[in-house]
Amino acid sequence: MRYDIEKIANAIILALDLGVKNLGKTKLMKLLYFADKEHLKQYGRPIFYEKYIKQKMGPVATNTYSILSASKNDPDFKEDIEELSQWIEFEKKDVNKNHQMIVFKKKRDLDEDVFSKSELKVLKNVFEKFKNNLSEEVSAISHKLPEYEQTDMYDVIPYEKMAEDMGDYVKFWNEEIKTFKESIR
Repeated sequence: MRYDIEKIANAIILALDLGVKNLGKTKLMKLLYFADKEHLKQYGRPIFYEKYIKQKMGPVATNTYSILSASKNDPDFKEDIEELSQWIEFEKKDVNKNHQMIVFKKKRDLDEDVFSKSELKVLKNVFEKFKNNLSEEVSAISHKLPEYEQTDMYDVIPYEKMAEDMGDYVKFWNEEIKTFKESIR
């Protein structure tokens, strides 16, 4: 599997449909992380196939963060921004003198078919759980996770650590996939 911007767009739409409050870039990063972590723990695979980096405000989904942070004319992200923009509108709004927040508005209805039943179930549970939390609260919760504490700042948080008890299983399948890909080159 690979990163899928359509899944990200529909996850944002689902969060909006479920009434997730204060959904900006920071809170979205943590919700994606928690959803991937929970799906890894329960089913042995992530939903979004993101690479999560430990940063000061908690885990950051690097692909999604880069797309949301890039200028619309950035050649590295232009295609992804255009695809995301077919599903949602996102713009920076001044929250106060020192802070801007990305605000999301949906352009289309949710397409549940981009998710498996297990992915949809986990996403709904995570969004409901953190629906009323501020981004600072969700970040603080992410800082208490063992895999966050055990990872150096700006390093990748491995799926094996995110999966907790399923870590050996995830590691095994990652090695199998790598071996398979090498064998077909």
